[in-house]
Amino acid sequence: MSSTASEDTSVIAQSAGRLPKENEEAKESPDPDNTAEISEIEEAETIEELEEFLELDRDIPAFEPELPKILVDYQSVLPLPGELNQVPVFNSNSPEIITQEGILLSTFPKSTKRYPHAHLEAALEGRFDIFTHHISRPAGTPKTLYQGLIVNNPTGKRRSIRILQGLSYLNSQDAPFRELPPFIEDPNGHVFSGPGSRLVGDLLRGKNQEIFPELVSVPPYSTKILFSLPIPPSSSRSTYLQLESDGGLYLANLAKYEVTDFIEREVVDEEAWDRIQEERRQKPVETELEGLESDSKGFEIDFGRGEADESLFRIPTKIIRESFVRSPSLDEWRTLLTTGKLVEPRDLAPIPNPSSNQVIYGRVAGVSVGSQWHTTVTNLDKNKFIIPDVGKAVSFPISTTSTGTFNTEQVHSAPMLVRYPDTAWEGHGNYLVHYDLQFPLHNATDETQKVSLIFQTPIKQNQFSDRLTFFETPPDRVFYRGTVRVRYPDMWGDEVTDYYHLVQRRGERGQPLVTLDIPPNQTMDARVDFFYPPDATPPQVITVKTLDVGSETD
Repeated sequence: MSSTASEDTSVIAQSAGRLPKENEEAKESPDPDNTAEISEIEEAETIEELEEFLELDRDIPAFEPELPKILVDYQSVLPLPGELNQVPVFNSNSPEIITQEGILLSTFPKSTKRYPHAHLEAALEGRFDIFTHHISRPAGTPKTLYQGLIVNNPTGKRRSIRILQGLSYLNSQDAPFRELPPFIEDPNGHVFSGPGSRLVGDLLRGKNQEIFPELVSVPPYSTKILFSLPIPPSSSRSTYLQLESDGGLYLANLAKYEVTDFIEREVVDEEAWDRIQEERRQKPVETELEGLESDSKGFEIDFGRGEADESLFRIPTKIIRESFVRSPSLDEWRTLLTTGKLVEPRDLAPIPNPSSNQVIYGRVAGVSVGSQWHTTVTNLDKNKFIIPDVGKAVSFPISTTSTGTFNTEQVHSAPMLVRYPDTAWEGHGNYLVHYDLQFPLHNATDETQKVSLIFQTPIKQNQFSDRLTFFETPPDRVFYRGTVRVRYPDMWGDEVTDYYHLVQRRGERGQPLVTLDIPPNQTMDARVDFFYPPDATPPQVITVKTLDVGSETD
């Protein structure tokens, strides 16, 4: 489906000079979790600065690069009602790239540990989630890295963990990256690109993997392996679990390479056996022949029948030692937990200064608070959302950070319960947070109105709440890659459920998830929900738009 641009939409053709102030957002880094986040310059440098950089003679006409065309939609941008829930998330994403063994994230106590600073000392109980995303790039010889998550019961009572949902995917085997169109209907979950994309689509559909048991029992004062999963060299793994425990537990996410071990086994000694056979052929066993006089001797080959010397026919064997590789054992994981240090090299530490041109958000390693944002979006009426006037729209930001709230001053980043000092101050990006948004769309007019719900990725900015900006031709940088589910009533009142896989680039307008014909003075409930993908870059918006009469929709 598609919608036509409203009368309030304008096109700004940038040919030279600096972008207008409202578009200086283009200078900001788009990815809050990218440790190399420094202000971009390609869309905001003046010609004079380019001349100076290129050391051009000012008498020679300077090359004027063609700057991208910006589309401006004048409309309202409002804070998204609701807030994150209070479910803690064991959130392990830093360092993203693992080059050596060590501790990725530990909430174990500091006592008895060789490196106390590697442990955050925070027990989790009740409902909590686990999210991990890491890439293996061994510094030395390529070998398989194992990611081990262990749990400890510090009490004298047996504890149980119920795994409500669990999924884990590798990009190299389970979900390779591939080029996909921007908008695909995906009723069966067959469309994905990368582990994050597949993860969010399968989570929406309630899928589970058999590698995760439904119930894990942890004896008193004991430690168990919750999972130990391989990550081949140059591969990434994304994992998400929803859990519930009946008591406090300590968790640790550890990285250790495959272990070379040896096994001894008994095999036939072929060389010795060949020698025996050769000796037997050259020197047969001497026996008495029946029917001859006692002083007469004869010879025959005894092949083991009768009372012959058994040593001649015993098959010779030898013990050999063979090597093989395996995943680390529980004892090896515990040793790493007790004696190991944090994985190095570390990601760049955060610079939490939104007013600076060099904002570094950092990556997350700690326990964040908030796994779901569930809300009913209303406005003038507490139970309804009065749709915009014809040709108008209103948007609600998704996964906002401090530098991209669209002047709503609403930051969605999850607060951190505990964290390492060199990692993100907040859970920027809200990876795997479940946004579940209900829209009771009410048409207060006397005519049937067409209303679209649109998922969009506008250019990030922090100055204006009366507009969204987009690129006429978005750059080739994917900012969102994942599945969105939309539910709405059909003409008979029965609920329809659609799944769409979206690929949106920075500054991409997107197209409607659904367009509804709402009768006069009637309310239609529409629901949009999705898990925010691990490889997405915020912010996005959900837009409610009332179309002009005669607007074309798919």
